Amino acid sequence: MTLTALTGTAHAVYLTTDAAAQRLGLRPQTLRAAVCRAGHYGGVTPAKKRNRMLSWPAGLIDRLAAGLPLDEVA
Repeated sequence: MTLTALTGTAHAVYLTTDAAAQRLGLRPQTLRAAVCRAGHYGGVTPAKKRNRMLSWPAGLIDRLAAGLPLDEVA
């Protein structure tokens, strides 16, 4: 599942924890545990929604899955 949020005039696409874990080939609990312990997974920090669910930036998750550096996001 992909969540899309409008921020100003640009679209920001976010993934649920289940979708992010699937793209990374992990169990969702692996991501949740990493956020609980370190505040991020592999340098990607999710946004916490009002309902306490996590929203992961899709572009960064895709870069992480591809093994690309996170600091060169276009």
